Formats: sequence, C-alpha cells, structure tokens
Amino acid sequence: VQVEGCAVLELLSVDASNEVVHTVPSHVVDAVLGSIMAHPGSIDVGEAAINCLTTFACNAENVPLIEGNGKARGALETAFKNHPRELGLPLLALLGELMQVRKDLAGARAEERRLLELRSRCSEILKSLQNHEHGWVFATPVNPVELGIDDYFDIIKKPMDLGTIGEKLDQELYHSFEDFRADVQLTFENAMKYNEEQTVVHDMAKALKKKFDLDYNKMLMSLDEDHAENSTTGVEYDDDQRRILLNTQQKCDIEGRCFFHPEIQMIRRTELGCRKVLLYSCPRCELDSALDGAGVPWVLKL
Repeated sequence: VQVEGCAVLELLSVDASNEVVHTVPSHVVDAVLGSIMAHPGSIDVGEAAINCLTTFACNAENVPLIEGNGKARGALETAFKNHPRELGLPLLALLGELMQVRKDLAGARAEERRLLELRSRCSEILKSLQNHEHGWVFATPVNPVELGIDDYFDIIKKPMDLGTIGEKLDQELYHSFEDFRADVQLTFENAMKYNEEQTVVHDMAKALKKKFDLDYNKMLMSLDEDHAENSTTGVEYDDDQRRILLNTQQKCDIEGRCFFHPEIQMIRRTELGCRKVLLYSCPRCELDSALDGAGVPWVLKL
C-alpha cells in the first residue's frame, strides 16, 4: 500500500506530458517521509518514497517543503543506514536534485543582484550625461523632418540617443556594461559622424564622449575594488561541510571499488522514475567538488 501510494503521489505531481512537476502540499511531503519512518526495513517503500521526493524536487517550489520538513533528516538517514547499497543511488539522486535546485536559485539571485548593480551604476553615469550643459542636445531621437536634414538616415544607419538608452535601462534590456557603453558611444559617434569637425554639435558630442569615457573607466575601477573587498580567497567550510569532511567514509563493494564512485557515478534519472540526467560523485572521492559551492542539505554518515 505504501509503495503504491508513493507511486500514485508521484504520478499526480506531474502533468499529462510527464514533464512539468506541480507544487505539492506540505502534508503530501510529510506523508511520503512518514512512509519511510513507518517501514524502515522495507527497501521497496524506501525506494518508492525517495524516487517520489526526487520527482517533487524537480520543482524548485517543493524543495523548501522537503528540506524544511522535520522528518526529512531522520527519514533519509534511516533509509541509508538500513539499506546503503540498495538505496544509496536513489538517495544521491535526491540529494543531487536538491543541491542543483539550490545552486540554480543561488545563481538566479546572483544574476538578479548583478543586473541590479548594472542598472544602478549605468543610470548614475547616464544621469550625469543628461544633466550636463550639452546633454539636452542628445536627450531625444533625432527628428530629420523637424531639423530639415533629409539625408540623416542615409548617413546614420543606427540612430541612438540618451533618452532611448534610459528607456532600455528601465526595461532591463541591458545585460552587460559593454552593451550600455556601446550605445552611449554610438550616440556621440553618430553626432560626430553627421556633423563636421569644428561645428558646435560635433564639439559637444566630442566633449561628452570624453566625459563618458572617463566616468565609465572610473566606474569600472570602483566596481573592481568593490568586488575585491567582497571576495574571499581559498575555500571556507561551514559547520555542515566540516561534518562531511569528518564523518564521511568510503563504502566499498566486494571488489574494493567505492560504491558511489565507479569513475564518476552517472545516475540516469529515467531509471529512477524521473526525467533528467544527474552527475554526482562520492563526497570522499571527490571531496573538493562535493564541498565546493552551496553545500548539501543533509549529512549522511556513510
């Protein structure tokens, strides 16, 4: 009954195409973990429950429900201690999925912070240009009809202006400082190309381009200094990672090979009732890789 129940819950968690995993209620996670605790001696129940949890974990919203459940640690450690060989690979698949989701979320947050910093610093430079005494000249797109310059688009193939750059910043269309720099330089280079040297607009564009280059280089230097202050050298381990280092021992098969590391264990998730392919290795055999990054949610004493 427990095995079939876990199988049914796993099937209900995915859509008709068997590709999208839904968010599940917390009591469902609790019930799956409870089945392991209720039948610690059953390999079939343990495997069905762990595979079910691994499928749940394919949806990032389910990961906090699994990691935050009070039964999780005890249930998974119980499953591994009672059946290390039979349930070792399914457990690694689950832990690997949880680690990957955690890394993905951390990566998304880091990218969000990077883009926020990009917009903030670029907006500061842009505002300085717009507030300059010559900034009004380049504030809006050139209107050839209004200005009586019918040949403008014959000469300038890619128009750009400070107002358009501001709109692109607001719409989060810039994903690198270099993209922003290219548009600002294009604004002034267009003006210098269309207007001959020693004309008023040419000189204005030249002056603002020089100012921008100085401001941009100062910003990059400040950015490098800030990042250098926030970075650390070497690998620093938190308490859970140190426990892995202290408590993890190799589990060898009858031929003396590490059970979790025949070369690098390729776990085909399709064989475990899931859809992705996951790479994972023994924490002892590949300790540096295992401890590098965000760490793992549980410590299993092998």
